[in-house]
Amino acid sequence: MKVLILYFTKTGHTLEAANSVAEGIKSAGSEVDLANVKDFASDRLSGYDALIFGSPCWAGSISKKAGIANPLKTFLSELKADALNGKKMWRDRRPCGQRWGCHRKEHRSNPDG
Repeated sequence: MKVLILYFTKTGHTLEAANSVAEGIKSAGSEVDLANVKDFASDRLSGYDALIFGSPCWAGSISKKAGIANPLKTFLSELKADALNGKKMWRDRRPCGQRWGCHRKEHRSNPDG
């Protein structure tokens, strides 16, 4: 399986987390690429089986409605309607804390996690 971790980072913390996730994916035997959303062309998505979206959460400043940082939201909103068909996807947000995912319960994809 070839996985893309598409992230946005403001301070570098999300990239640190993305690198850790990438190492885990590699150790499980899959191929993985990391790309900053600002440097990624959407026509390259077809080369991946799975996508992970990494977005920061600046002290809880990302609204529940938006869910992710604006550069990722913009990228996703500009995709062709079928660009993500057949892709396995996961998204989470990165706080200033120590784990992948937001420290604020109301911002987590898995509120019990």
